[in-house]
Amino acid sequence: MLDAPYEHDSSSTARILAVEDEPVIGEAIVAALEIEFGVEVDLAADGATALSLTSQRSYDLVILDWSLPPPTGLELLKHWRQRKMVGRVIMLTAWSEKSIRDSALENGADDFLTKPFCIDELRLCARKQLLHVIKH
Repeated sequence: MLDAPYEHDSSSTARILAVEDEPVIGEAIVAALEIEFGVEVDLAADGATALSLTSQRSYDLVILDWSLPPPTGLELLKHWRQRKMVGRVIMLTAWSEKSIRDSALENGADDFLTKPFCIDELRLCARKQLLHVIKH
C-alpha cells in the first residue's frame, strides 16, 4: 500500500543497508553494525545497486552516503520517502555545509553524520534509530 507508513516486520530481525562508495568506509560500517546488532548488513557501493536491493526487500535502517554515483544519496532518499520503502535513514557526508545537512533532514533523513565520524558515534546513532523502528 503506497500511502501506508513503513512498518518493521516484527517476525524478523532488523534489516540494515549501508550505501557507501568508499570500500574501506563501507566495510567498516558493515563490520561495526554486524557486531553491534548481530544481524547481516547489506552493502551497496552505488545508487543503482541500492535501488535494486530496496526493490527486493525492506530495510529498517539505511546508512546512506550523500555523494554516490547516480542516483545520488539525496535522490535515493527522496525516492524512498515518496514510496515509503525504507524505515530510518542516517545520512553521511564529507561536506560540512549546513545547507547539505538541512537538505538531507528536510527530505526525510532521520539523522546526519559528517565524515570523518567515530564508529562508536555511528553505532549509537544506529541503535537510536532502530529502537524507534522497533517500538512503532
